[in-house]
Amino acid sequence: MQRAYRALHRLGFAHSFETWQDGALVGGLYGVALGRMFFGESMFHRVDNASKAALAYACGSLAEWASA
Repeated sequence: MQRAYRALHRLGFAHSFETWQDGALVGGLYGVALGRMFFGESMFHRVDNASKAALAYACGSLAEWASA
């Protein structure tokens, strides 16, 4: 799975969105973007709502990419 995601990342399809607090990774998600669709694979958080913040940022970024 790691090999597949590395290959997808090199091809520009796999993306991660992270939330950082005071230099520490506290949440995020990753997945695959194909065309105008994003398929989220996994989310995690170490601080409440950190993964939700990453998801909100991802939605904004993906909307910008789709309109470009």
